[in-house]
Amino acid sequence: MRKLEQQVRHGPVNRQMNFPYHPHVTIAHNVDEAALDHAFDTLAYFTADYVASFFRLYVHDGDEVWRSDTDFALRGPASARGLGDASAGSVDDPAVVLH
Repeated sequence: MRKLEQQVRHGPVNRQMNFPYHPHVTIAHNVDEAALDHAFDTLAYFTADYVASFFRLYVHDGDEVWRSDTDFALRGPASARGLGDASAGSVDDPAVVLH
């Protein structure tokens, strides 16, 4: 995910970051501190791998609602996607394995 973020951060999305990019999944939101601590402790060692063929842009219009805006297909050399070595070149399936 970090490599993907670095590759796409150019042109109109190239800007000074206020903090380092950190891929994450929100597991608890708008809960009390005890519930947040429980979620943190319970999932402290959780990991997941998955295959993605696209990523989705969500837009926040200031009304506290994130809305799906655009899907972007993932493509590229197999080595960049964990699907083979650099000599394999591109593959037909535009999926990427994320860790």
